[in-house]
Amino acid sequence: MLFNRNNLAVAKFAAKYGVRQEIAGVLFTKEKTCATDSFRLLEVSVDKNAKPKDFPEAMRGFKPFIANAEWVREKLKIPANKISLPVFNNVAVKHIEDNKITFLLPTGNTEMMTMPVLVPRVSGKFPDYEAIFPTEEPVAEIVINGEFLSELLKTMSVFDYMHKVKIKFYSAEKPLVLEANNENQRSRGMIMLIKES
Repeated sequence: MLFNRNNLAVAKFAAKYGVRQEIAGVLFTKEKTCATDSFRLLEVSVDKNAKPKDFPEAMRGFKPFIANAEWVREKLKIPANKISLPVFNNVAVKHIEDNKITFLLPTGNTEMMTMPVLVPRVSGKFPDYEAIFPTEEPVAEIVINGEFLSELLKTMSVFDYMHKVKIKFYSAEKPLVLEANNENQRSRGMIMLIKES
């Protein structure tokens, strides 16, 4: 399978330390990648346009595995390029062993298109996060600009030593209100919801 920058970005949500080594890793399956630190989780599906046949050396099938997230963050960096070929914009799994995975990383060079990169394999079983995702109908669904929300949250989270930000939802016609405080200052923000037709 082929994994793009979005699939690899989940590594930043893996635990940085701790006794449960499986959550300090990234779960790779044929359909997705996933990482969690037990407080937050991100799952990203494989790009449906990515075709393994475009990457001749890639493994065609494999069982899910967990790769060391720190190594994924540091070693599997896809170089920026203007070439739209899959071999330049994805990493592929070449070989899986008991203690390591060989990925094929694009080089950005047309003469030597990929190079092998070894990443430690994490033993253990990835948490069954599907059991935690709610399955009932949501109380409400809202759509917001993620970049705007991210900027507000990042700026406001510094007001609390635990980085807590309170989010208040009033109605689909009113903005979300965000609040964060400490004993010396308070902050208040809002973001408009996106109305979908």
